Formats: sequence, structure tokens, C-alpha cells
Amino acid sequence: MYIKKVYGQSRPDNCPFCGKPATSKNNQGVPVCQAHREKLLSDMKCICGEWLDVRNGKFGAYFHCMSCGNISYSKGLEMNPGIKQAPAATNPTQAKKHIVITSDEVDFL
Repeated sequence: MYIKKVYGQSRPDNCPFCGKPATSKNNQGVPVCQAHREKLLSDMKCICGEWLDVRNGKFGAYFHCMSCGNISYSKGLEMNPGIKQAPAATNPTQAKKHIVITSDEVDFL
């Protein structure tokens, strides 16, 4: 069975600051949302301890370490968990809603 590829579905870009879908790029060439368009990625470190430089290439943004070489954008963000914040949709103060189903409610299933 052949499934047709849909434009834009292969690699969804998310904002590294808030997790929302990225619609524009900042001055570094990093895909960000409209609210973080002026914000820059800085103070990114590699596992080896060297600083990461943000670069933009043919296939999008990536990081470059002086000792390790080129590192993919997603791996660079994973190495620096302080950059990524929790998505705006999740709020830990909201109480979860519990639903109790009894055997009398047959039509619910």
C-alpha cells in the first residue's frame, strides 16, 4: 500500500523555548514561534564541555563543536535541558478529572 507524502508532515519544527509549532526563524536561523522571534540561543554546551555554535545549513539549523564536530539540532537541544521549557498547554496546578464508571452505566461503553 502506498501512502502519499504530505508537505510539512515529515519534520515538524517546534520552538526550543516554548514547544509551540515554529512559524518563523530568528537571526541565528533557528526555527522559533512568533513570540520568541527576537530571542537567541546562547550558552549551549556540548557533552565534552566545549561551547556549541549555532549554524544554518541546507537542511536547517545545527550545532558545531570544536572538538566533536557537527551535531544535529535535536541532539544539541537534548544536551542542554535548561533551554527547553514546559509547553504552555500543561499546567501542573490544574486538578485532573476522575471519572468513575459503574456497572449500571452500560451505555457509556
